[in-house]
Amino acid sequence: MYNKIYLKEGKDKHIHIGHPWIFSGAILKTTPKTKNGDIVSIVNFAKEEVGIGFFNQKNSISLRVISLNKNDIINKEFFLTKIKSLKDLKQSLLPENTNSFRLVNADSDFLPGLIIDVYNNIAVYQINILGMSNFDSIINAVLIELGFDAIVSKNDSSSRKQEGLQIEESIIKYNPKNLDLTNIIFKENGINLISDPIYGQKTGFFLDQIQTRKSIQSLSKNKTVLNLFCYSGASSIYALSGGAKSVVSLDSSDKALELLNKNLQINNIDINKHQSIQQDAFDYLNNLTDTFDIIVLDPPAFCKHKDSINRAKTAYSKINSKCLSKLKKNGILITSSCSSLIKLEDFMQIIKIASYSESRILQILSIHLHNQDHTNLVGFKEGEYLKTVILRVLN
Repeated sequence: MYNKIYLKEGKDKHIHIGHPWIFSGAILKTTPKTKNGDIVSIVNFAKEEVGIGFFNQKNSISLRVISLNKNDIINKEFFLTKIKSLKDLKQSLLPENTNSFRLVNADSDFLPGLIIDVYNNIAVYQINILGMSNFDSIINAVLIELGFDAIVSKNDSSSRKQEGLQIEESIIKYNPKNLDLTNIIFKENGINLISDPIYGQKTGFFLDQIQTRKSIQSLSKNKTVLNLFCYSGASSIYALSGGAKSVVSLDSSDKALELLNKNLQINNIDINKHQSIQQDAFDYLNNLTDTFDIIVLDPPAFCKHKDSINRAKTAYSKINSKCLSKLKKNGILITSSCSSLIKLEDFMQIIKIASYSESRILQILSIHLHNQDHTNLVGFKEGEYLKTVILRVLN
C-alpha cells in the first residue's frame, strides 16, 4: 500500500529491540516517486516488510518508525487508538493531586516527532518532523474527540529546520470556553503552577523534573536555597512549600520572572522569604559572596550539536565548580543536564572534575532520569536526555 524503502543487510536488527531510527547510510534503495514526508513500508534485505515509518532524506535520520505492524494503516483511527491508550497509561502513573503529564513522548512512544503535554485538561502539542506535520489536522481532531478543553499547537523547536519545516508561533487550535491560555493553572503534587504555552518555553512548562522538585521539597526545611536558571520558579515554590528559610531565584529572562511572580501569588507564598534576581548565572556566581545550604542548577542544554560537546563539558564543569564553591559544609547540590549528547557517564565525570577543582568531597544521594510519563525505549540511547544528580558536600 505504501511506497517501499529497502534496507541494507542487517540494518533492520535494531528496530526489533526498540530503536526507532534508521539513518541514511542504512538505506539500499527507495521506490521511485517516494517523497520526503511520505509514510513508507520498511523492507529488510530479505525483502520482508518489517514496519512502517516516515521518510525524509533531508535529515540524516532518514526513517522514523511509527509501527512495527506492516498491516497498520496510518489514519485517524490509528492515532485515536494510540493516543487514547497512552492517555490511560500516563494518567495511571501520576502522583496524587497532579493533573499535568506528558501524553506523547515522540519516538519513544512510536509517534515520531510528536510531543503532547497536558495541563489541567488542556493539550499542547509540538510537531518536529515533516511526516508527522501531514497529520496535524488529524492530531487536533483526535485531541478534541478525547475531550480536552483547549488545544494549542506550539511548533517553535529549532529541530524543525533539519526537516525542512518552518518555526511557527503558537496557534490556538481549539478553545470553545475562551480560556486564558497564557495562564493555565494546573496541579503538580498538590502545588499550583502556571503553564504559558503561548509565550513560554517548550510547551509552557518543564514537566520532566517532577521527581527532582519533589526531592527539593523534602530537603528544604529550614534551609537557604539558590535556584539558578529558575524559569517560572517551580523548584522555588517546592522549596518554600517544604519550609525553606529563604529562597533566591535567578533567571536572565524578565518573562520567566513574571511567571515566577504569578506562581508565588497563586500559592500564597510569604514574599519575605523569597528574592527574585534577573541576571546571568555565571556573572552572579562570580560576584557572589554568600553561601547556601542548597543550590539547584538546571541550565538550558549547553550541547545541541556534536561539534559543541567539548565546549559544553567545559561549561558544565565550570558552573558546577562555581556552585560547589558557594555551598556550605553538608550543603546539597541538585545539578541537571538536559543535553542528550551528554550521557550520564559523561555528566558524572564532569561532576568529578568539578569536585576535584574545588576540593569538595561529594556523596551521591540520588540520581533521577526521565519521569514515568516521559517514557523511553530500551536500546534507544538517543531518547535519553535528562539526568539529575543530587549530591551532598561532606567538607
